[in-house]
Amino acid sequence: MESSSKNWFIRVGDGINFENSSSQGIWGIPNYCKLIEKDIKKNDKLWFVKNKTPKDKGYGRVIAVAQFIFMRKRNDSTTPTNEELNWTGEILDRINRLIYYTNLIDLAKYNVYSGIRNQSPIISYENNRDTLNIDLITEYKYIMRYLQPSEDI
Repeated sequence: MESSSKNWFIRVGDGINFENSSSQGIWGIPNYCKLIEKDIKKNDKLWFVKNKTPKDKGYGRVIAVAQFIFMRKRNDSTTPTNEELNWTGEILDRINRLIYYTNLIDLAKYNVYSGIRNQSPIISYENNRDTLNIDLITEYKYIMRYLQPSEDI
C-alpha cells in the first residue's frame, strides 16, 4: 500500500443495499459527508462496515475493501436511480452523494472486526487508529497476498 494512501471506514447499514449495488462499484452517503471530499483521494482504501447484529462477535464488522475512484453529487439525469441500484428502504431520500470504487474484495465470510463504534457514515482510520483493535495496513497486506478482487459480493 502506498504510504500516501488513506483508509476510510464506510458504514453500509445492514449490508443489503451494499450487496445489491456492489457489482456496479457504487455506494451512497448523505450530503453532510461531502466535507470529506477534500481529504479522500483516488486509490484510498474503503473498508465497508456493517452495523452490529446480535450474532456479531464485536463491533464494526468489515464486509469488503475497495479502492476509491471518485465521489459525486447525485442527480436525476446522470446518476443511477435507487431502482437501478436495487436499493430499498426508508433512508434513501437522504442519500444524495455517490462514492465510486473499484477492486472490491469480499471479506464477509472472514469475520474481520474493526472495533469501530462511531456511527458516522464515513470515518477516517488514521484519525481513530488508537481506539481500534485492527491494524488496517497489515491487514491489507495479508488480504492482497491471499485474496483477489471480485466482480461483486
